[in-house]
Amino acid sequence: MPHAIPTKRRALIIGAGASGLAAIQQALEAGLEPACFEARSSVGGIWQFDEKAGPCAEVSFDSEGSARLSVPGEGQVGVPPAPNPVYNGLRTNTPTPLMQYRGGPTFPPSVGLFCRHDQVFEYLEEFSKPLLPYIRFNTRVLSLRHTLPSDPPAAIPPSETLGLGREGPPGRRRWIASFGSTLEGASEVDSDQFDVVFIANGKYSEPYIPRIAGLSTFTGSLLHAKWYRSPEQFQHKNLLVVGSAASGSDIVREVVQHRTLQWEVGSANSQPAKVYQSVRERPPVESKGCEPTPTSNRADDAGIVTVAPIASVSEGTVTLIDGRSLHDIDIIMFATGYLYHYPFADTAHEPFKSFSLTRPRSNTSEEKTPADPAADEVPGTRVHNLDDRLLFYVPDPTLVILTAPYLVIPFPLAQIQARLAARHFADILPAPLSFKPNPALRGADGTENGAPETRMAVSWGEPFHSDMRDRMLRETGDIGEGGSPAGGIWGPTPQSERDLVTSLPQLRKLVLGY
Repeated sequence: MPHAIPTKRRALIIGAGASGLAAIQQALEAGLEPACFEARSSVGGIWQFDEKAGPCAEVSFDSEGSARLSVPGEGQVGVPPAPNPVYNGLRTNTPTPLMQYRGGPTFPPSVGLFCRHDQVFEYLEEFSKPLLPYIRFNTRVLSLRHTLPSDPPAAIPPSETLGLGREGPPGRRRWIASFGSTLEGASEVDSDQFDVVFIANGKYSEPYIPRIAGLSTFTGSLLHAKWYRSPEQFQHKNLLVVGSAASGSDIVREVVQHRTLQWEVGSANSQPAKVYQSVRERPPVESKGCEPTPTSNRADDAGIVTVAPIASVSEGTVTLIDGRSLHDIDIIMFATGYLYHYPFADTAHEPFKSFSLTRPRSNTSEEKTPADPAADEVPGTRVHNLDDRLLFYVPDPTLVILTAPYLVIPFPLAQIQARLAARHFADILPAPLSFKPNPALRGADGTENGAPETRMAVSWGEPFHSDMRDRMLRETGDIGEGGSPAGGIWGPTPQSERDLVTSLPQLRKLVLGY
């Protein structure tokens, strides 16, 4: 009897942004067969600029007063993706020499240290050129689960020699995904089977608005920074921006600069509308390099009125936690970040039925308000069931989530994570990996469900960020004994690079002035 021809392990890659492209590159290098699904019409993920974002999604409120932004399209066929959160004036937080992938391409010197968003997009387009045949565009992954004996056999059955110890039922691969077109009018849903999965859909799709007592009664407009593009639309409105990280600080700066310019060239008898920024005394997560330090004091920024966090809202009155009240607010803009969101992880089936990737937001009063000391604890601000690398899904390490941590340099981290995962999936590592539960995701009772739902648990910063990259490169065999580079471009993080990462906030302010 002739021997069956061994088949390659099929790798599902969800998303063709910076992380998904790194996954395709490393999957090919490891001998896997990648199939990448991207909901948009081109590569780039979050770096695709949607100039016409349209109106902000409608804000709705549940019975407990928690705000929800209904972002259209998720889980649906024939619906285009929601706009990305990139705005006109966005520049990177990371210098281009640190931001680029290992092994190239490099950013051209003309883009400067902190480049524009369109220059990042052009860089990703260049990197993607040899990877395009493996990407299916305008296609949204709708569901992902383990295969069942009742599922049809795989179109190309897996080889018995595949190993990994985590195969699907006979004649079937480990995972089954359903997917459909995002083009308007499409309705057909297809499915396919895969041996391993790279989740690379990013963490900036599900906008978060904190619970604030009485917010549903606000008589002005409620917006989220995901839909912000430029300051012109706020020219004659009193604006309150909630949040002091990168986007919130950029928005208030741009609005004030635009209003000042317009006022100087316009009527000297009128004053520009007011811009308030609601900030906390301490940032929810210390930056530790990698990202700009959240603003805590805007006294040096003329035209920006810094105020305390919001305690409650009653129609046209916004009351702050220090007792002050604002009566003239036309728009509240929430620059309050995003929640981890994996709508395709089918919690009706295994493995996500037993081991979910996120905890859904509660409809009870358990969620805190910004006036509460524990306000940072919000379901969705961390990922569940990942290992101590914040990479492998512990219940089934044939699945990884790329660039889940915050306070990292994402492009090279995604590349190193994908390199380790692809070599693990292909069984070509120098030694088998172990998958220890992440101690930062353990609660006082020893279980993950008892751990706080905070971003602190998934934030790295320096030196942990560089240490973890070097650890993964030791596990791939690229860094040899004593830290010597065994793989050329895959050597350990130089001390000069570590030092630069810790100085990023100061460097950005020196170069850009903010």
